[in-house]
Amino acid sequence: MSKEEAIEILNQYDVNFEPCPPEDVVVAIDMAIEALESTRWIPVSERLPKQDKYVFVYLFGDNPYIAWHDGIDWCTDEFVLDTDEEPLEWMSLPKRYRGESDDEV
Repeated sequence: MSKEEAIEILNQYDVNFEPCPPEDVVVAIDMAIEALESTRWIPVSERLPKQDKYVFVYLFGDNPYIAWHDGIDWCTDEFVLDTDEEPLEWMSLPKRYRGESDDEV
């Protein structure tokens, strides 16, 4: 199911009148939750990203960096962040745009 199909299904479904939603509505809701989750800053005190997954990190008073957590330290392609520069929060990177064919990218 594509995101567009999920949006269409959610727009047509009235949750107030159907107590047991069909399976495609459940899938669409799960996709909507995942999409919303991927666009929020997550405090490192709440949880860390998957190990070695590239994410945006925010350092207090700075712009976001692209970094990853290796299980011990936060790293970028250029340096390992000092312990006094630990990120306060992180966010997943957006997925790469893909057109109708690979030639469009």
